[in-house]
Amino acid sequence: MRITYNPQTSRFLATASYHEKDALKSAGFYWDPDKKQWWTKDKLSANKLKRWFDAAAKEATKESDEKAVATAIASNLIEPLEGFKAPCPAGREFFPYQHAGIQFALGRRNTLIGDEMGVGKTAQAIGVMNCMVEADRILVICPASLKLNWMRELQMWLTRKAHVTVLYSNGKHRTWGDPDAELSVYVVNYDVVEKFDLKSEEWGLMVIDEVHYLKNSSSKRRREIWGGRQQNPGQPVKTWRAIPARRTLALTGTPVCNRPSELWTMLRALDPDTWGSTMWQKFHVRFCDATKGRFGWITDGASNLDELNKILRSTIMIRRTKDEVLKDLPPKTRKTTLIEANKEMRILLSKEAALQAIQDAGGINKAKAADIEIVQDWLDENDGETPTVVGQLAKIRRMVGEIKAPQAAAYAKELLEDGLECLVIFAHHKDVVKKLEEELAQYGVSKIVGGMNPDDKQKSIDDFQAGRTRVFIGSITAAGVGITLTKATHTLFVEVDWVPGNLQQAEDRTHRHGQRGNVVIEYLIYEGSIDTVMVDAVAEKREVIDQITK
Repeated sequence: MRITYNPQTSRFLATASYHEKDALKSAGFYWDPDKKQWWTKDKLSANKLKRWFDAAAKEATKESDEKAVATAIASNLIEPLEGFKAPCPAGREFFPYQHAGIQFALGRRNTLIGDEMGVGKTAQAIGVMNCMVEADRILVICPASLKLNWMRELQMWLTRKAHVTVLYSNGKHRTWGDPDAELSVYVVNYDVVEKFDLKSEEWGLMVIDEVHYLKNSSSKRRREIWGGRQQNPGQPVKTWRAIPARRTLALTGTPVCNRPSELWTMLRALDPDTWGSTMWQKFHVRFCDATKGRFGWITDGASNLDELNKILRSTIMIRRTKDEVLKDLPPKTRKTTLIEANKEMRILLSKEAALQAIQDAGGINKAKAADIEIVQDWLDENDGETPTVVGQLAKIRRMVGEIKAPQAAAYAKELLEDGLECLVIFAHHKDVVKKLEEELAQYGVSKIVGGMNPDDKQKSIDDFQAGRTRVFIGSITAAGVGITLTKATHTLFVEVDWVPGNLQQAEDRTHRHGQRGNVVIEYLIYEGSIDTVMVDAVAEKREVIDQITK
């Protein structure tokens, strides 16, 4: 095989034998039937076959290769280059790795700061704002629960004279700073972006916090922020404009929450030069082990993860882990504690096992009679309701949590009575949170669940961190991002989530900068229940995610 470069057509051209065509197709080359040659304009595709480059092809990729190497090195730095230091308020100081992160972001149009949770991504974003004196309008988009936290962080870290406005859909906005300042910063949550005129004028900088919220390419929030199009059968195409910004800074401690395919939307928006509109299939075949199924592409796999990691680090992502940059941060230990099933739980487990057996067998017609009989009893108890097996398993998952709650509360009481100063508890269902709150009321309880207003959420955090309450109970999704609960060194999961990223986010509410003690993350599960299935599934997914983000 031989690959050369034609500067007139900007094409890499391959001369290959018949037996080498599979390698070319796999790399992303196209066959030109008229000219009888393989070709690509994509340097990413060409570089996969770099060992066959001639001098012209090597020269064509030399500059981009050198830039990629420099970016990959910078994406791991924990010290800034050439003594760079970002402006900082008097009495405060960025860590060296934060200076390096700010410097990395200033060197490119769009950046993904993927540092692990708890190492200070928000402060780095504000450090970028301090350096970008040319930006007079800045937009921050974040989950609703983090809006007030952003207000506080801006007050702490901004060095530029600014006017900060936190936008609410009811029109009662919060403000801070000087209304006549040259810099205006607006903070808005994902769910109400569409209610404000954010597209009529270009923003100097757009910061998207917890950017993994945009992983679903067809979601409304994704279209409102990054634009998109949709066509329903029999209707004209509907398009959305992206929010215009000269630069975008995306923040998340979990760039991949579940599987590699979730990266596509983020990469397409932040790095369109690498991931153009024609790259969807290449990305998913190469990194998601995608195959063509009866009803379309199946993209839930994972493949070539080391290569994907190198591409991310050589283009837009900087990521440092806590053990790399917070040398004094005490370790985090995960443990699983099995609890004995009571009579009510044993009955439920038999139904759960039967449903799982039917699902594994491929339907009721292929399952054992004994399993079908147990499920039929279950359906009779539920007035003949016959949703899918998956739906029934979801219902059982909720019931497992409700049955477990009193036992979990008793276990939490033992921990608190044995000398544990305070405790963070995570669950999934509101009913489970409510039962735990009732059982542990004597210790003083702070809680965060979906639907609470930002002031009440912030009060719950402040009360717990100040020691006015000893127990914090939160739902995994509503309390799992952007908050600090370092008062506690012990986190107890009463329920589990299918998505590793959600659990990782929740775990690191206690294991983050400011933590002084060894952190214990404890999962309380019934052996043989759906909890066990979920914990095993999460462990497998974590291995995949670690390969991508290492």
